[in-house]
Amino acid sequence: MTLFGRVDRIDAEPDGSLHLIDYKTGSHDDEVDARQLRLYAIMAEASLGKPVTRLSFWYLDDGKTWTTEFTDEWRSSSRAELMAAIDEMEQVSDFPATIGVHCGHCPYLHACAEREEIARRRKAEGW
Repeated sequence: MTLFGRVDRIDAEPDGSLHLIDYKTGSHDDEVDARQLRLYAIMAEASLGKPVTRLSFWYLDDGKTWTTEFTDEWRSSSRAELMAAIDEMEQVSDFPATIGVHCGHCPYLHACAEREEIARRRKAEGW
């Protein structure tokens, strides 16, 4: 499985470890979901060969920050969560079409198995 992402900022800590920072538009939420940063940390460690020790969200609207340590416990649980998600994705074999307005401009409409339903809905819904 190939993963990719783009963290906004990586700072070097005095001990040589890394601090990942993600800028957020908006204000600090009461509850922080750090899964995105934890995934970035796993990818950064693998690609840069240095440990990530801190993770932060910097909220641009209110100037607040949220920072946590990226502990071995978080690293382990994040890897397990990632591997479980990959296993689940690899089991999916049915990819039903999601028909909507976007289908009306699709360059592959001529080859789509749902083209008749798309044509019917396009006419009925006026898109």
